[in-house]
Amino acid sequence: MTAAALPSKFATIVRLTLLELWRQRLAFAPIAIAVVMAVIAVTFANAGDKAAPLLLSQSRELAQGVYGMLGFLGTLLGLLAGAGLVSTEIERGTVLLLAIKPLPRWLLMLGKAVGAFAFLLASFALWGVFLLIQAWLHMPGMPLGALFIGLLLSTLVPILFAAVALFYSTFLPTMGAAAAALFTWVAASIAPNLIVLEQDPHTAWAGYLADGISRVLPLDALRTLAIALPFGDGLTRAQGLELLTIPGWIVLAMVVFQRRNLG
Repeated sequence: MTAAALPSKFATIVRLTLLELWRQRLAFAPIAIAVVMAVIAVTFANAGDKAAPLLLSQSRELAQGVYGMLGFLGTLLGLLAGAGLVSTEIERGTVLLLAIKPLPRWLLMLGKAVGAFAFLLASFALWGVFLLIQAWLHMPGMPLGALFIGLLLSTLVPILFAAVALFYSTFLPTMGAAAAALFTWVAASIAPNLIVLEQDPHTAWAGYLADGISRVLPLDALRTLAIALPFGDGLTRAQGLELLTIPGWIVLAMVVFQRRNLG
């Protein structure tokens, strides 16, 4: 395959990945969540008007709560989307087309990852539209631009776990990949609370393990970015390095998939 053909092949893989997510009816989940958000907003519109001054004074805390809730739902979407990206192709046998049309495996993995990430970004953008409309109607003075940017940055954790699920899908069946990614999410969520165990010689090993998990799955750092950047805080060098964990998981998935025997 020539280098000139790579962009078109890449775009085709991304498009097919999005179509596959649509066929799996996974795309209906963010739409359903948006509908629920709209119903809640209409139901509590009057209460929101009365509480608007208080909410504006605590806009940072309000945004953090909204980002946390949608980040949780988005991470579930990311796990489900990533878990079947490769394993489904292997189970169906369609991945054997690689032998007929020599498509670089790294390109296939990158296209599927970008397709899943685009799905998550589109989901959060949809939710963001509903949030901005409600904030504009009921909370004049709310920093809408910062709110929307922060919401898009909240996709970092879901994108990270879509990449983790993609990694597991290179060597596990779909359900196994989803379960492994879910377990990893739980472990990464509790790991920061266990780092203090390093101080006790009897439990130091557990603290070191928790610290290692927190470094390769920096949930707290990625969540902090969603609040820090839109509200004027700068990006530190450590936070920039933690962003590299996302492409790191994609590269790891590429390496495993490259070495897998598909015959």
